[in-house]
Amino acid sequence: MVRQCGAAETASQSFFRPFGAGSRFTIYPRLAPWALFSRPLRGFSWAALLHFVLVSKVATQSRAPAPDRHHGIVLPDRFRYRGERMRTLLDIVLAFVVLVFGASLSWGQARVEDGGHEIQLWTGGGYSVPGGTSNTGVWNAGLRYGWILTRPHLPGFLKGRFEYALDAVPVFVVFQPANTAFGAGFNPLNLKWNFATRGRVVPYLELSGGTLFTNHDVPAGTDRVNFTSAAALGAHFLGESRNWSIELRYMHISNAGLGDLNPGLNTVQVRLGIGKFFGSGKAKK
Repeated sequence: MVRQCGAAETASQSFFRPFGAGSRFTIYPRLAPWALFSRPLRGFSWAALLHFVLVSKVATQSRAPAPDRHHGIVLPDRFRYRGERMRTLLDIVLAFVVLVFGASLSWGQARVEDGGHEIQLWTGGGYSVPGGTSNTGVWNAGLRYGWILTRPHLPGFLKGRFEYALDAVPVFVVFQPANTAFGAGFNPLNLKWNFATRGRVVPYLELSGGTLFTNHDVPAGTDRVNFTSAAALGAHFLGESRNWSIELRYMHISNAGLGDLNPGLNTVQVRLGIGKFFGSGKAKK
């Protein structure tokens, strides 16, 4: 399946083989990134994205791993496994970036509407703050689907629409002094107040709650199952084809007493998102 570098290759194909034939950076002509677009710069092919991620992963795993050597010394297995986890994380990040870029080219008009819905891809990260475990960083990414449940309520500058949303969090990384924990989570409770403004900037407040499962204890020496609670202040920037969002989020992570120790982890994060509002087609108020 892997084509050898040869004289017949075009310059564009050779560009993606800087590490020689058989390296994990080999990009097959049929799986080149521009193949994700069924028509260049006009539409995004979700099937091509899935094909790109899955076939690239299968091709990577099908090659027999070469021994990791440095000056004739065989590295311990734990370094090899850590490298495999990092490669898997890079694959996930690549898929997420391509997904966001493709979606930004294909989504339609973005408006906050009564009885409408929201879909969003987001990513964020931050660092620990006083009140719990220190010297710890976090990075996470996810997909949101929300429902605008009400018409505008409350007087004056408080006027806004209430939204309920669900978050799937397939990537959650905790950088601890003892180790790096990889995990995933699900947030079934996101209560959001979108302020009703007349312009393209829509501020919002949010309260969230969910669960987190990791391969190492978070914090170290506690438990692999945790609960998350968060409060956020942010804004949507509405565009003709999509909306961007930026927010400041305070997140608390703890095992709620499931373990013998529960020092907790408090972080302040910056989150970026790209998405759209869609639904009834009513004019925005």
